[in-house]
Amino acid sequence: MKNIYNIFALLLCTLSFAQTTHYVNAGMMYFTPAELTIEQGDVVIWINDGGNHDINGQTSSITGEPFNNPESFSSDFNGTAGEEIYSHTFNIDGLYNYDCSMYGHAISGMIGTINVTPCNGTWIEATSTGLCAAVVGEASCIEYSGCLWESTFEFPVWEETCVGTYEIDESYCDETIMMDCTLSGGENVVNGWTGYDTGDNWCNSCLCENGMLSCTELDCGTDCEVDLDNDGICDEIDNCIGTWIENITTGSCSNFDDQASCIEVGCSWTNEYTGVWLWEDVCGYQGSGTYEIDDSYCNELSGECISDIDEDGICEDDCEEFQNIVV
Repeated sequence: MKNIYNIFALLLCTLSFAQTTHYVNAGMMYFTPAELTIEQGDVVIWINDGGNHDINGQTSSITGEPFNNPESFSSDFNGTAGEEIYSHTFNIDGLYNYDCSMYGHAISGMIGTINVTPCNGTWIEATSTGLCAAVVGEASCIEYSGCLWESTFEFPVWEETCVGTYEIDESYCDETIMMDCTLSGGENVVNGWTGYDTGDNWCNSCLCENGMLSCTELDCGTDCEVDLDNDGICDEIDNCIGTWIENITTGSCSNFDDQASCIEVGCSWTNEYTGVWLWEDVCGYQGSGTYEIDDSYCNELSGECISDIDEDGICEDDCEEFQNIVV
């Protein structure tokens, strides 16, 4: 158990980067503040001022209609003043509505909204997993997504254990300002870009590192020998002699209801606690998340030579012809 606590302590340290904790007080027929604006990745903790309350971000207790929040959240009831009712990390930006589902509380004014603004930086998606068997106690077990508290018969007695695999969302907002770079030909590239420079420095490979462009130092001369597609990248180093076709598909992980399809597009498949005594397999952490499929390709030029120095109609990129010229 000590090791589990150590792991979670390290995770909390990771989550503390660019993350703020906000507090909302819940009392007799109120949430204070009732309207809250936070940033993606921030934590909200609800404290009980008195009474028996829960935090319900699933279905409106007044209309019976789903809130349709970017992600659902809910808690058990708490009737002890001064205790924490619930805490939630808001990793998906958007507008959230919630209420207290105790009979009569929402219609009496116990409703709230949370506006989650997008991360002011780069949103880093990250998760970690572990075996639920290392978690001791029913209360601790059911707190972790993917864990189930079950009774199993180990002769000669029944034993209660925590089974399954848990998943912890370690996503965070990296607010480090990353600067773009400008290539020799005037084109802008983003931080982390690697490739060949343009303009007079076309033959050198480069790396853009937070505004600093580092390149090899070959003497490229003034012009390319060949640039058939006229894209400013000499064909000697061009990865696409033709037209680069961007073909990127994005969507919601929740569109997939089988594990194979879910994992194939890069989403996570987890067993989530989705309601009272209800566990379901869902695609994407807590039924959310997006996928991106990059099927971009090069529509290459055909029927033309990269080089035909002797103008005999045979391309020098044919190794045999090139050898004949050299000899």
